[in-house]
Amino acid sequence: MVDADEESSIVLTPDTYTSAHVSWEISAAKKAELWQQGGTQLVVRLYDVTGIDLSYQSPQVVQQYECAETAHDRFVEIPLNDRDYIAEIGYIAYGEHWLFIARSAIVRVFSPVKPDPIVDDVAIPAETAIGLVDADEESSIVLTPDTDTLAHVSWEISAAKKAALRQQGGSQLIVRLYDVTGIDLSHQTPQLVKLYESEETENDGLVDIPLNDRDYIAEIGYIADGDRWLFIARSAIVHVFGSVNPDPVVDDVAIADKTDVDLVDVQQESSIVLTPRTFQWAEVSWEISEAKKAALRQQGGSQLVVRLYDVTGIDLSYQNPQFVQQYECEETAHDRFVEIPISDRDYIAEIGYVADGDAYGGKLRWLFIARSAIVRVFSPVPTDSTTDPTVENVALLSETAVGLANVEAETVPEESSIVLTPRTPKWAYVSWHISKAQSEALHQQGGSQFVVRLYDVTGIDLSYQSPQLVQQYESEEVARDRFVAIPVSDRDYMVEIGYIADGDRWLLIARSANVRVFSRAYGDFWFVADAELIIHGATQPNTSVNIGGHAIKIKPDGTFHLRLPFSDGLMDYLITVAADGESTRTIHKKFSQETSES
Repeated sequence: MVDADEESSIVLTPDTYTSAHVSWEISAAKKAELWQQGGTQLVVRLYDVTGIDLSYQSPQVVQQYECAETAHDRFVEIPLNDRDYIAEIGYIAYGEHWLFIARSAIVRVFSPVKPDPIVDDVAIPAETAIGLVDADEESSIVLTPDTDTLAHVSWEISAAKKAALRQQGGSQLIVRLYDVTGIDLSHQTPQLVKLYESEETENDGLVDIPLNDRDYIAEIGYIADGDRWLFIARSAIVHVFGSVNPDPVVDDVAIADKTDVDLVDVQQESSIVLTPRTFQWAEVSWEISEAKKAALRQQGGSQLVVRLYDVTGIDLSYQNPQFVQQYECEETAHDRFVEIPISDRDYIAEIGYVADGDAYGGKLRWLFIARSAIVRVFSPVPTDSTTDPTVENVALLSETAVGLANVEAETVPEESSIVLTPRTPKWAYVSWHISKAQSEALHQQGGSQFVVRLYDVTGIDLSYQSPQLVQQYESEEVARDRFVAIPVSDRDYMVEIGYIADGDRWLLIARSANVRVFSRAYGDFWFVADAELIIHGATQPNTSVNIGGHAIKIKPDGTFHLRLPFSDGLMDYLITVAADGESTRTIHKKFSQETSES
């Protein structure tokens, strides 16, 4: 399993057209590292990136929010809608210096939907952009598919918002469901499907889905005199898939009989996520409400189970996927790893309970809880035509796929990863992390030379085509990053890291996402400066050189060198030379750099 201490991330999710939710995870190791570099205040920054090419242009900082160390999320204000935004999290050091941690994907925040030309949308009272938005003033609504015919709606409405809309004549709280399939909400009006009256004290309920395999949104607001619509909040767009019939010998049992007359009181939603980690392994994580667990146990649910299905080429609205594997899970568990039997195929994961089947002819009943989105698991990239086709890609673990096996909690090594970040049209920054277990495993398989490879993947479908190998860089194991040259801009690239073994075999460790490297637009004023540190020296031949705890290769004449990107902060290296296994010499070098922007 991935070592959580090695992962940091941030997610930006539009909540309404005036606010968005930001959530983040920061590893303890990253926090400690940035504190040592002078980081004092954890900060979330919101940027407007509309029409911005982030490979060479700087986005506009819109707002900055100071956050507590213990916080994991917050709301931010959206100043203008129908624009693109990203969120960053990091530390402020020495008053102005920005210590970056993670950045979200680009998110579009649309204008509010005007569902009916005879209904007036009332804007939310204007709010002043300040450092910390008062969370009590935020209102939101979330639509979550529960089955192929029902969806769960939950909402939060601030007391101030309710009071303001009641003063404007709001008399009845309403949830509206819209069909937005094929609709561009920036200029088109969706189809109003159903509306549900709700009590002021309610915070969630169930809505009926008339047709599956379509896109929906939910809105909440008040109806005022004259059928005026006083808008409060709108959900994200959600696709509701057709029902999965996973196994002809297992009966799918509905959780409960429900009607669409009123909103049914339901506890928090349940969900499951399938995330590929390698071409042989995927991580499954889930959240199940205690109310859902209790309801299914009352229906006879005895064993919590994760199921993996192959859905390649399957239309889930009327076809049954192929049941692949089933894993028993502990009630207290929230995630686990599952084995991928064949790569270059599509998979989903389901979670539910297996119940006794005495009343159903002896067949086990399947009590469904949640299903993941469809995920493609790709094969490792065949790197070039000269590489031995028997290249060994090393899995983190081996595990036997069983049916209903009582699987104990596994200890899975931390994940290895590599990231490619364009700096200019001519060069890019590559950083990586390699798990100790994977490094040792590849050494045992003959891995001798640590290598970074750059590929041109423009127009390439990596599921069945081979990219063009552009450059290869030999690196020392002490290195954790480097710069690579970009031969041609306005093309897509990716990087791999691995070992070269006997016979030029390629032992893959990790591969980055595809990244577009853009040309600089004419007329733009821009400036980028990077630096590299080169440690070079010489000693007697046939001795061993160690830098930072890692062996460094020396040439036959006794010379050696190490080339590294020069990052801000302290770079501390202890260089040791040993001869005959006894005599040693040590040199301690410290380097520091501070970058100021004005």
